[in-house]
Amino acid sequence: MKTITTLVAVIAATCAVSAQALTQQPLTLAPQQVREWREDITFYRSALAEHHIDLYHTASKAHFDEELDRLVARLPELNEFEVVFEMMRITRLVGDGHTQFPVMAGPHQHFPLKFRIVDGDVRVFAASDAYGQYLGAELVSIDGVPIDAVLETLSPAVQPAENEYGLLHSLAFHLTVDNILYGAGITDEYGSARFVFATPDGQIAPEQINSVSMGDFLSQTTNVIERRSPFPEPDLALSDSLWLSTDQASRTAYLYFSSYPDLEDMTLFAQSVSRHLETNEIRNLIIDLRDNGGGDFYVGLALSSPILMTDSLDWNQGIYVLTGRATYSAAMTNAVHYRQLLNARLVGEPTGGNPVAYSELGSFHLPNSGRMVTFSERYYRLQTEVTHGVQPDVFIQPSRDDFLAGRDAALDWVLSDIRDGHN
Repeated sequence: MKTITTLVAVIAATCAVSAQALTQQPLTLAPQQVREWREDITFYRSALAEHHIDLYHTASKAHFDEELDRLVARLPELNEFEVVFEMMRITRLVGDGHTQFPVMAGPHQHFPLKFRIVDGDVRVFAASDAYGQYLGAELVSIDGVPIDAVLETLSPAVQPAENEYGLLHSLAFHLTVDNILYGAGITDEYGSARFVFATPDGQIAPEQINSVSMGDFLSQTTNVIERRSPFPEPDLALSDSLWLSTDQASRTAYLYFSSYPDLEDMTLFAQSVSRHLETNEIRNLIIDLRDNGGGDFYVGLALSSPILMTDSLDWNQGIYVLTGRATYSAAMTNAVHYRQLLNARLVGEPTGGNPVAYSELGSFHLPNSGRMVTFSERYYRLQTEVTHGVQPDVFIQPSRDDFLAGRDAALDWVLSDIRDGHN
């Protein structure tokens, strides 16, 4: 949970990889590449067994070794992307979200769309300017493969996926990754695919879309269907991923927290938040963790410490934490902390991370491919009951109608509860 930032840093570094270097169609492995991957898989097998706290807690050693042996035998007939997809699938057999063979830690490209799975539909919630007309549209197929079959193919491999909620989030993200779609045998060629959409007005729209580098993916997918802040402008902001806005009329503050800064910056920001809440006599505080995939939970505790000293807040019913399928690792842990320390009510979906699970991310690199592998070093029991995700106090299931209308059902419930005097 604390060391997930290691993976984030590696992923960020790959944004610099040029799209040009990835556009060549992958070929079946050459004999030298086969030998190198065999060495990598041998190293992977021994290093993972050495470093993981309990490698065979879900899949038996016999089954795990059998899958690796089968992959080694197939190497001469596979290309690089197919090998990576198989390594992802086999690593998923370990059965914990911090043990990964992350495609994002190597060169990768994305289609300039972002998806969300709502009421069983795969919907476009963000897109580049070229495809902004598909916001809200349902994804029907990719290169002729029906979307249900696409999801079935990807489900055993996408990461992380500690429970069904986290799986939905990971599936939606990996639908954008060109390498994965090609490696899984879904797309016909690398670099381009035919997406078919059903638009909200009932039209069927095919579109041939080219993939782009991750840097372009992040900068281009700026047309978004949803809203986040209930109030106009932030009063305090450390970054785009950590800021506070307030509404004087309802004496309510909304704190958006989607990634972790360093401890010093968080401490200073939290002190400013506490002073601002006290000065403005804020009674209600909403902490939004729905987009937070993890970091250092001790930094999250540094946020709560000054807030605990804020006497203006309604400590009986006025603290809320929004959670969802993307709330993972340290953010999941901090959701539990805030429920305990701040007397917060959790509202939204269960978290994508499990509160009783293997955790704390370690890593090593394969000697030939340089691919990163992560593993769990600890086991946490954040509650006595084993559940799929941290269960919210108020479960708000996102609906298709809410999504298409741009309504934030969980946030709307909280604001209504505040208006009604916490009835």
